[in-house]
Amino acid sequence: MHNPDFEAIWAELKLTLEWHDDFSLFFVFVEDTQASIALKQRLDDYMRSHSKPLRRIKPQTKSDLPSNTIDTVFSLNDTQSLPIWLDLTELDNNGEWDALRAKTLATLNKRRSQLEKTIKSPIFIELPYACAAHIVTWAPDLWSVRQQTIELKLNILSNDSQVRPNIEQAANEPILSSVQLDAALYKVRTKVEQLKSVNSIQTKREYCIALSSLGDLLCNVGQYTEAKAAYAQSLSICQQLQSSLGDSPQVLRDLSVSLDRVGNIEQLLGDLPAAKAAYTQSLAIRQQLQSSLGDSPQVLRDLSVSWNNVGDIEQQLGDLHAAKAVYVQSLTIFQQLQSSLGDSPQVLRDLSVSWNNVGDIEQQLGDLQAAKAAYTQNLIIRQQLQSRLGDSPQVLRDLSVSLEKVGDIGQQLGDLQAAKAAYAQSLAICQQLQSSLGDSPQVLRDLSVSLEKVGDIEQQLGDLQAAKAAYTQSLAICQQLQSSLGDSLQVLRDLSVSLNKVGDIEQQLGDLHAAKSAYAQSLAIRQQLQSSLGDSLQVLRDLSVSLNKVGDIEQQLGDLQAAKAAYTQSLVIRQQLQSSLGDSLQVLRDLSVSLNKVGDIGQQLGDLQAAKAAYAQSLAICQQLQSSLGDSPQVLRDLSVSLEKVGDIEQQLDDLHAAKAAYAQSLAISQQLQSSLGDSPQVLRDLSVSLEKVGDIEQQLGDLHAAKAAYTQSLAIRQQLQASLGDSPQVLRDLAIALKKVAEIESLSGKVAITK
Repeated sequence: MHNPDFEAIWAELKLTLEWHDDFSLFFVFVEDTQASIALKQRLDDYMRSHSKPLRRIKPQTKSDLPSNTIDTVFSLNDTQSLPIWLDLTELDNNGEWDALRAKTLATLNKRRSQLEKTIKSPIFIELPYACAAHIVTWAPDLWSVRQQTIELKLNILSNDSQVRPNIEQAANEPILSSVQLDAALYKVRTKVEQLKSVNSIQTKREYCIALSSLGDLLCNVGQYTEAKAAYAQSLSICQQLQSSLGDSPQVLRDLSVSLDRVGNIEQLLGDLPAAKAAYTQSLAIRQQLQSSLGDSPQVLRDLSVSWNNVGDIEQQLGDLHAAKAVYVQSLTIFQQLQSSLGDSPQVLRDLSVSWNNVGDIEQQLGDLQAAKAAYTQNLIIRQQLQSRLGDSPQVLRDLSVSLEKVGDIGQQLGDLQAAKAAYAQSLAICQQLQSSLGDSPQVLRDLSVSLEKVGDIEQQLGDLQAAKAAYTQSLAICQQLQSSLGDSLQVLRDLSVSLNKVGDIEQQLGDLHAAKSAYAQSLAIRQQLQSSLGDSLQVLRDLSVSLNKVGDIEQQLGDLQAAKAAYTQSLVIRQQLQSSLGDSLQVLRDLSVSLNKVGDIGQQLGDLQAAKAAYAQSLAICQQLQSSLGDSPQVLRDLSVSLEKVGDIEQQLDDLHAAKAAYAQSLAISQQLQSSLGDSPQVLRDLSVSLEKVGDIEQQLGDLHAAKAAYTQSLAIRQQLQASLGDSPQVLRDLAIALKKVAEIESLSGKVAITK
């Protein structure tokens, strides 16, 4: 291969590799070492996408040649056929390396037949450029069976500033087993130690990349504080390089990738404003690169990744429409890249991630059909990748996540059997990954989440024992991760979520004391996280959720004062979050829920005026959200619930007309949601509850005919739910209540008729 264009060399090599996945021999003659690094990186990325990471062999001392090096070549392929890059480029002033290089090639030449039989994958032999004139003499048999010759002449990269070693390479690493993680951590830590005292520009950049890789691996094992420190150090070096080298494309790109890493870890640790600041800076840099370099594939991909990051943070901060806008922008870019580059694995995976983000935001905005369409596109692409790339760990994990998304949307649309089937497939994949990779942290965490999904759907289908079994397995895995990884943020948070799930199912099964125990343990963990991490946004929100769970169970156990104390603490935390974060969607919605809880307990304790005040505040927040966000399904549903609460308290205070007005507004909203969202189980159940409330107030006001009409409609809806969902406990309970209401009103109407 004598093409002086690096990209043309890579394109030709890639095409050759697509046709030859068995033994094939490539000679690489190198004059430009940077080009060699870039080619190895491209090759490694490509091979990893086929689950065959490139194995690099480089003799460190002269004594390694020829025997030790040749033994390594053959031993690497004893158990699996992985591509090999043999680096024989070392030089010295007295020609000793030249002689050893010639001897090594001559030995390999004699073992050509064994090489072809043993090495069932490509092998690349890298040599100094001057060796091109001697290779036919040193290894004539090898030369005769070569697949291609690659020449990397001096300055081959000068016309392509984007071809450089990639600071984000570690982000594309495959899922590793526990043993591989330990080995990778040791290797990267060693490299960091070796590089930190060297001050050359190139070495500084390598140090920056090594720190970034270290941060990624530390995240994999749950050591987030240490990961944050590594990312911060990497960013600092990138900023130093910018100061000394100026705004070259490579410097700017490295800086943007480093800012992304900082944003990721801040997001993980719950500091959303810090994450947003980092992502916004990264986006600005990538827009600057687009202005100067134009729409090259790398520039566009980086820009799209940045838009996705900004969308993630806007979503978490509650600005769903802003999130949707940037997700759509990102999707458009990836579709543009697909049109120009074709269906490469990287393009397809990026596109699938983008569809996933669009699905998430449509789901949150309440457009469930649009979400379903996006998730279906995502699943189709990942099944396509599985067909092309096989069952690599990353392909399988992506497929598992995609199936979970399809299950989530099926669940929301009321297609519980389809959701169950999707969750079951996802769980089977997680179990397959556990069998092949062992109990690595990522594998175990994915398995735990998958079991929770199965538990959720069994719970909705009414099989509470099956749900309990799944939640219990998930909890056991979380406890196993705690034993092996210690009390990291992610481990503890996952454990607390799992305990809440167990508490929920025990509560539904009627074992209130077991539920209380689980909720108390979850709360203790979240208080532990608050002590160690301080008042981060995620920690505080989780703590408020746990306090509400404890309040709910105390309320059911009859300890209303304990329930009030828990609800009050939760409300105080949510008011604290409002003070620090402002009136974001999530903050306001959480505050509204807390006010409703405080109102409920005030109502039960007989303090009706305090309850009315809390409900009124909650309603005002819901109306504020409607004014700022419009009539999204979540906003409307919250408003409907809040109006029902106001109706309840007005009814207890004997202001029946005020109660009727509130119930009528709530019913109108439920009917509006039915018109826009269709007959999903949640929509139908909410509508039936609203009709029941209207029936109650009409009955109290003496309009038995209107009450009967409302109760009858509510009963018809609950019979419709029974037909579609089957005899789950919730369905049967709701149906029994509706039948009782209709029977009572029929009886009352009959008595009135007789009296008349």
